[in-house]
Amino acid sequence: MRSKPPVDKAHPDLTIGPDGHAVLAANPGLIIAAAIIDHQRVPPARVTPGRTVEYGMYLANIAGCTHCHGPSLKGGLQLGAPGTPPSTDLTSTGPMAQWTEAQFAMAVQGGVRPEGTGINPFMPWKDYRFMTADEVGAIFDYIRAQH
Repeated sequence: MRSKPPVDKAHPDLTIGPDGHAVLAANPGLIIAAAIIDHQRVPPARVTPGRTVEYGMYLANIAGCTHCHGPSLKGGLQLGAPGTPPSTDLTSTGPMAQWTEAQFAMAVQGGVRPEGTGINPFMPWKDYRFMTADEVGAIFDYIRAQH
């Protein structure tokens, strides 16, 4: 950066488009995280990274899995713009119950279900493509531990 000359220009004001307004109206927490944070809640204990259910639970919380699929991961929540499908049940009673870990990894990191259909882009799988195999595995193990 220091090798480039400084740039002095005004940036346009940030605006929210129609999709952003729809999401904001439906669920402000998806855009303004501070709107849904329990500021009185005690922070969770530090979790050691590794292939454990505890680390999977930690990752599922910070990655937003429990926000969209619910605290019990049972899904059914209608979030996002109108027409966005309800969130999927991730537990052993849902459609993912028969998925292998490799299929789960392909879905959350590649946006493709085992049968080859694409996952709605509202699911932030592009953000998860940089997770390590242990991180994806820990989330998979945590989901499998839910009933």
